[in-house]
Amino acid sequence: MPSLSHLLAFAGFTIATLTPLSAQEAHSKAEQTFIRIAAQLKSGEGEAALAQMTDTAAEEFLQMAMLTVAEAVAADEEIPKTWLDGTPVSATPENIGFDSFEFPKWYLDQNGIGGSPTQNEHFEKSLLTLLKQNPDRNAAIKDLYLMSEALLPGELGAKIVPPKNGVKPSSNRIWVAINYGDDDIENIPLRFEPDGETLKYAGTDQDFIEQQRKQWRFIEKEDLPLAGLADNDQQVALADYKDKVVLIDFWGTT
Repeated sequence: MPSLSHLLAFAGFTIATLTPLSAQEAHSKAEQTFIRIAAQLKSGEGEAALAQMTDTAAEEFLQMAMLTVAEAVAADEEIPKTWLDGTPVSATPENIGFDSFEFPKWYLDQNGIGGSPTQNEHFEKSLLTLLKQNPDRNAAIKDLYLMSEALLPGELGAKIVPPKNGVKPSSNRIWVAINYGDDDIENIPLRFEPDGETLKYAGTDQDFIEQQRKQWRFIEKEDLPLAGLADNDQQVALADYKDKVVLIDFWGTT
């Protein structure tokens, strides 16, 4: 009796056997995808960059970038002229339509902190609509990317780095270093999902971060020798407040 593959071949179908990628090959492809996305965003190929992300990652990227720029516009904050690494930024909020955008009163009244879940959802949708309606969406995405990274460095402007100490390399995860300035650097894992023979950028690997968090252990130190004078010149010690809720306010002057 002929096999299914023989019947399909007889009917004119071409059968391709996909060879699974090795872990090293998959990791290399993930790095290449990340580098290509960042380069495309910088060069004005935004649509091509978004096509290499999962739908969720693409939406989150656009949403967070728009919120970052919107907060700066609402606060009359000047857009930095360069990234921390010296990348020039000539874009302005007007390039993506903020000159005609009307901020809701609740947003301005609360300095962009946020309103109700319904208000926030509507506001975020209005920002994305503003981007979608731009006549040159590729240019708008490039300008958005440059401005948002200048204001608040994120994962798509980061540099690939080795995994943290004690963390094994993964076929579908890479690590990047985000530089927030003033020597404040954070290494975070980014996830990639298989899509046929390619890998798509899927954003921060929250599952891995959560696993790491569960492994943390909090060390309780008894009899912490913290003591001093209160405002009334009375001697106080932290040990006196054992089993009570204590608020410790650290402050200093220069």
